Amino acid sequence: FINWEGRLRPFGQARSATSLTDRDVLVRLTEEFDTDLGITTLADLYEEVNPLMEWDAAPQGFTPVPAQVPVTAGKGEVVLASHKPMIDAGRLQDGAPWLAGSARCPILLASAATLAAAGIAPGADATLETERGRVTLPAAIADLPDCVAWVPECSTGSVIHDNLGGVGTVVTLRPSQEVAR
Repeated sequence: FINWEGRLRPFGQARSATSLTDRDVLVRLTEEFDTDLGITTLADLYEEVNPLMEWDAAPQGFTPVPAQVPVTAGKGEVVLASHKPMIDAGRLQDGAPWLAGSARCPILLASAATLAAAGIAPGADATLETERGRVTLPAAIADLPDCVAWVPECSTGSVIHDNLGGVGTVVTLRPSQEVAR
């Protein structure tokens, strides 16, 4: 502790901690897995880590990777864009229906020009399709580049990695067709 005058004023520990240190947790985990990291004591840990702190080698050279050719979509196609929403259909929410109930409804977002070119009215169902499968969601207009469609990555009715492929995949965009029963 340094006081307001800039003087060092050491003092003893006021309260003892009841939590385990990271080192203690790692040691206990390795014991459970019948492994030894060789850092049983704090001195062992310092002996292992201190040589790394003194490392002064020159940084390795950087070799840039050439840029990829941008994906272009043809007539009736769009480039798939996505990200994970905060609350989705992921496994960590299994057994928590109240949490899943607070998730946003999945929708397909695209520019007005993209939806118009595909013959899709805002609010109508739109289908994205590849040879892997399809995803059908209500469409809405968003401030996105033309020929790009955004859908949530892992939501009810929209699991793109299983049904469409990854982000950047060229997919077909078309109005949803009702199925005669």
